[in-house]
Amino acid sequence: STGQVRVLTVTQIAKMLTAQAAALTTDQLQALTSLQVGSLSTRNIAALTTDQIIWLGSTQIAGLSSDQMRAIETRDLVVINTDQVSSFSAIQVAALTQKQVSVMTQDQLMALSNTQLQAINTQAISGVGSDQLASLTVEQMAALTTAQLSQIKPAAWAGLRTDQLQSLTTDQVVALSTSQLRSFSADVL
Repeated sequence: STGQVRVLTVTQIAKMLTAQAAALTTDQLQALTSLQVGSLSTRNIAALTTDQIIWLGSTQIAGLSSDQMRAIETRDLVVINTDQVSSFSAIQVAALTQKQVSVMTQDQLMALSNTQLQAINTQAISGVGSDQLASLTVEQMAALTTAQLSQIKPAAWAGLRTDQLQSLTTDQVVALSTSQLRSFSADVL
C-alpha cells in the first residue's frame, strides 16, 4: 500500500530488486518522496515503465541524480510532460545523452529555460534534429553557446527560421561550419 511504501527507508529502496521497482503501482510511486525516488538504483530507474514515469511528480524528478537521468529510457523520456521537464536542474540536463536529446519532443525542448538549454552538453546537443531546432524560440536560439551551435549536425539547420537566424550573434554565426551554413534554406538567407 502507499502507506507502507512511505515508511521505507532510502537504504531499503536502494536495495530494491529491479522487479520490485517495476512492480510499484503509480499510487505507490506518487507516495515516494524525492529523497526516496533519488535512492532508486539506475537499474531500477531504467526498469520503470512509461506509465510509472508519467506519474512521477516534478519534485520527485528534481531529486534524480545525473546517473539516474542517464538511466531514463528514451521511450520513457518522451512521455515526461513539460512541467516535469521544466523542473530539471541544469545538472540533470547536462547529464542527458545524445540519444535522449534526440528523442525529446518539440514541446519538451521549448519548456527548457535558457539556463537549462545552455546546460545541454555539446555531445548531447548533436542529437538535435531539424524539427527540434526549428521549434526553439528566438530567445532560446540566442542562448545557445557557440560550442553547442558548432556541434549541431548540418542537416538540423535545414528547418531554421529567418527570425532564429537573426537572433544569432556574430560570434554564434562565426562558430558555424561551412557545412552547417550550406544547410540553410534559401528562404532563410
